[in-house]
Amino acid sequence: MAEFFRQLLRGFAARLFAESRAASLDLMKIKAVAIYLKIVDSVRRSVLFGFMLVLALLVLVVGFVALHIGVFIIFDMSLRTIGIITLCLGVVYFFVPLIVILRLTSERKWMEMSKSSGLVNDVLSTRHKD
Repeated sequence: MAEFFRQLLRGFAARLFAESRAASLDLMKIKAVAIYLKIVDSVRRSVLFGFMLVLALLVLVVGFVALHIGVFIIFDMSLRTIGIITLCLGVVYFFVPLIVILRLTSERKWMEMSKSSGLVNDVLSTRHKD
């Protein structure tokens, strides 16, 4: 009789363990899908950002050329004056995009855009609770 109860208890424990293991695997699959969806959304946003950046660059180049052609046609200037204006505009057009690129590629900005800092804070706060 004692053997019967032992076998019954083992069977019950094995079944309970198998069910909890299956539930854990299901939970892990759900979390993996959630992470995958976040990655896909992040990639989509990055691609859209890249397209917008290329479009903005093309508009900037067209505006740059049109500005200079317009200024040089409208005003009757000497070659030296045209050279000084071109040099000043070249410096501005070099440093402004450089500053923008440096700001957009900074690690802090990417952490903000991807909301990774919030994720890291959430993980660290749950870790400290344990």
